[in-house]
Amino acid sequence: NVFASAVVLATLGVNMIGARFVDRAQSAIVAILLAVFAIFCAVTLVDMVRLHPYESVYFNRLWAGGMKAGVARYEGDYFCLSYKEGAEWLLKRFAGKSCREPIRVAGYSVLQQTEHYLQKTEEGRRLFTAVAVADGRPHYVLATTRFQDHLRAPGKPVFTVERMGATLFYLFEAQPPDCAP
Repeated sequence: NVFASAVVLATLGVNMIGARFVDRAQSAIVAILLAVFAIFCAVTLVDMVRLHPYESVYFNRLWAGGMKAGVARYEGDYFCLSYKEGAEWLLKRFAGKSCREPIRVAGYSVLQQTEHYLQKTEEGRRLFTAVAVADGRPHYVLATTRFQDHLRAPGKPVFTVERMGATLFYLFEAQPPDCAP
């Protein structure tokens, strides 16, 4: 884990700095610096818990301006991990329904990622088929802020995934499927 490695390296660095200060006044400065460092680590740890399972989209408050500003300026859920929550929302919404044809779901990631989340269950395989955005005439489109996909997705947003004030995922309804309750 990159985060754990960074913590270890930072701790070693702080320890080396602390070893160079030997008198009482310098020790007090080191103690204050260590306390500030511990506070920053605690804040980051709390952020990681709040972001779970999307720790990979963490944006530092000091450099990136926090989650909301970071997602607005940089790539958000680059690996499209939030597709899982979008697929779960679709599965719950259409569970037990009868549709004239499979509900076509597209995403801006690789087709296999969309299939992976939708076709884990027998119900998912019965209800959904993964298609391409461009030529698959999708009913629903999964989009993240990666490459600004959410700004070019067809349809209207019907579900989002948010963490710490930042929207990581959008589910768009491009055209309603023909399903009966």
